[in-house]
Amino acid sequence: MKKRLASIAAAVGLVALAVPATANAQVPDPLPDESIAQVATDAGVFETLLTAATAAGLDGALADCSAGPFTVFAPTDDAFAAVPEDLLTAALGDPDGLLTDILNYHIVPGIVPATDVLAADTLTTALGADLVVDGDAATLNGTVNITGTDNFACNGVVHIIDAVLVPELPSIATIATDSGFDTLVAALGAAGLAETFADCAEGPFTVFAPTDEAFAAALEALGLTAEELLGNTELLTTVLQYHVVPGIVGSAEVVGSTSLETLQGESIAVNETELNGSVNIVSTDNWACNGVVHAIDGVLLPPSLTPDPAPTTVPTPTAPPGGDLPPTGNNSVLALVAGMLVLAGGGLLLARRRPTA
Repeated sequence: MKKRLASIAAAVGLVALAVPATANAQVPDPLPDESIAQVATDAGVFETLLTAATAAGLDGALADCSAGPFTVFAPTDDAFAAVPEDLLTAALGDPDGLLTDILNYHIVPGIVPATDVLAADTLTTALGADLVVDGDAATLNGTVNITGTDNFACNGVVHIIDAVLVPELPSIATIATDSGFDTLVAALGAAGLAETFADCAEGPFTVFAPTDEAFAAALEALGLTAEELLGNTELLTTVLQYHVVPGIVGSAEVVGSTSLETLQGESIAVNETELNGSVNIVSTDNWACNGVVHAIDGVLLPPSLTPDPAPTTVPTPTAPPGGDLPPTGNNSVLALVAGMLVLAGGGLLLARRRPTA
């Protein structure tokens, strides 16, 4: 998906040449001399869009009359101002990932004038995902209004919309399930948190997700069984909430932090991609409808559950490489927390604090 706009420019041009002129009779011939970028600049209400396009490296194609053509559904500055701040910050902090995906979701290959837009049921974007069109209401995806149309340019056309289109994303729970975080998924279920992380209306949350290998290493290192934890869902909830930070914290913001306050109430110490001194972030920016998931190679324990300045983590002996979410095994869920139970110490369990959320 990254930089897909630039990569499809040549192919789109060939497709456009194959379309009979009568198919788009409402498209001016010749097209204006100004590019899409110039049309947006002259309008004076798309500064955020232009800044985002530059950050994502898409500005060149939008300014090039030989590129495309493209149909751009352009959110105004007011539309961007209505985007939740944490989502906008996360997108701008991930220009090659989330930001590029969002921008490509506003672009349809070829020139699609307003009459053809409103006559369509769906439009396939440069991202590969479809926009749902309601021609009678002049909306996209049911809620985004088309407020201005047919601003033609040398490399396409600009239609104005009153909100930012965000691609449909899976929930945190779905990402964890589909990516093989079996132990984490089972732990969330045992703690009664599964529905929260499956609901796109909840959050948003940033989840530092231990791999199955991380959970297995905790159990093996301590030589305990999971049964000891089964009756202690309060402890399990406390530990799981220590892996969750309220809001959306993309990788760029994580790396720039020294600590992150968790949903449990205590903070995680951050040193670039290392957490609490020994746990590594091995995969980042797996975006969800209700937040973002970063995979980690160890289990984090709240400082209040450790007897002294002992390590607050149980790292995996060999960390998997970064990049896409690493595969995980099928270890028992409760194995994970059994390890945590021992590290915390039997006496400390009685003194543990209740989760804050």
